[in-house]
Amino acid sequence: MDPVVIERSLAFLDVAAGGDGASVSKAWRSVCGSWALWHDLSQPLRKWRNIAVDARLHPREFCRLSIADAKRTSLTRDELCSQTWRFRFKRAAGEEWLAVDPYWTDNNPATITFTADGTTERAGTWELEVEVKWRWGHSRAARRAPGVAGGESGKSVRVVVDGRDVPTLKVARHPVHKGFIMESCWALYTAFPMPAPGEGLDDDDLHVTVEDQVDEVDEWNRRARTVVFAP
Repeated sequence: MDPVVIERSLAFLDVAAGGDGASVSKAWRSVCGSWALWHDLSQPLRKWRNIAVDARLHPREFCRLSIADAKRTSLTRDELCSQTWRFRFKRAAGEEWLAVDPYWTDNNPATITFTADGTTERAGTWELEVEVKWRWGHSRAARRAPGVAGGESGKSVRVVVDGRDVPTLKVARHPVHKGFIMESCWALYTAFPMPAPGEGLDDDDLHVTVEDQVDEVDEWNRRARTVVFAP
């Protein structure tokens, strides 16, 4: 078979199928090693900025390492702090919060940057006069050392609003391209452009519920004050 035909055929497959094609014949094995084929197959994996894998590698090696890394559900400090995160409330937060969330009002999610010193920088249409800090979710250290306690990586993040913890953000991966997300029962953060309503990552596609974090919700409500914030 013409190598060009083989390559064009394989380009319609996913990464795993592209690798399996090498076992078909010598001709297929030769094509399966081509830079052009793996460049095309790697594009879905390049939609998220994985600083753990060198983008300059041969595309086949980039795919192999990216797929292996996609099993990891923890963030390094560099990964958390080097990216701009998009934020939205989940419906479980309540109509009051949805009404002031730019994602729900004009499909323009607010953006959050986590800084290495434990503070945050926010952009968007929020008009907030609150102090928002972060620390790793597994850390029980005092809030006076946000972002520092707990080491250089974590499977969850605690956001602290005016000294009060909101429910824990749990780290996960997008089901297709494996970009990072952080989710609590009330909020969703994505390290890539957030899909519009109905185009993926809707509340029904997510996993953390109020029932999963009922103790943290109760603690927030117990200490609640009248304040608008982005948890």
